[in-house]
Amino acid sequence: MPDDTTKEYSGDELASLAEMPNYNAWIFSHFRSHLGGRAVEFGAGLGTVSASLAPAVDALELVEPSPRFARILRDRFAALPNVAVIGSTFEAAVAQMPDGSRDSAVMVNVLEHIEDDGAALRDLFRILAPGGRLLLFVPALPALYSEFDRRVGHFRRYRLNPLRNAIASSGFEIVVGRYFDSVGALSWWLINKVARATTINSGLASLYDRAFVPPLRFLEGVVAPPVGKNIVVVARKPG
Repeated sequence: MPDDTTKEYSGDELASLAEMPNYNAWIFSHFRSHLGGRAVEFGAGLGTVSASLAPAVDALELVEPSPRFARILRDRFAALPNVAVIGSTFEAAVAQMPDGSRDSAVMVNVLEHIEDDGAALRDLFRILAPGGRLLLFVPALPALYSEFDRRVGHFRRYRLNPLRNAIASSGFEIVVGRYFDSVGALSWWLINKVARATTINSGLASLYDRAFVPPLRFLEGVVAPPVGKNIVVVARKPG
């Protein structure tokens, strides 16, 4: 996420999400078969997603603009020789990456923090090698945009078809594009729009992870939901 948000961002929400193993495994299940080679994760945060990425690729760069989070990442992955941490914004880091130099690029809850997301998608297309994969997870449904979104630095929430079109306009082929966590959309509306919560309740998040995520993952694996709290996209650079 951009530097102007990390200055006031405590990371409490990242810590709460890190305590949702079923939810994080569900996200990663959409990415697993598309990973490999030289990978980069932008906005790695506390390394929750990174821990799953590292064993699945040959080399992994973790780009993180928050100096505090970057230190946490270096400590957490110090024993893994295939992981390197880059303390930098997305814009500064991607500008230093040669064309076609990465095989996988991962952004989990990051693209919405970048004001010019169209330029970011074009940069991601440039750094990926032919056949490389872009793996995205973003918040969905503009109607769910709340004070929580504003507080943590979200410029937007996405609708599926416009996001697919923007990614395709950047040169990518869409491999996977679907809504994710249909029940979460209702809970987000109740908690963040109606009740106007501005933080994540770690107890409720843990309960949701244990009680709702396993059956929901099964059901959405059978039938793609028409709406969801998030969107997951896998896109391929032709070649």
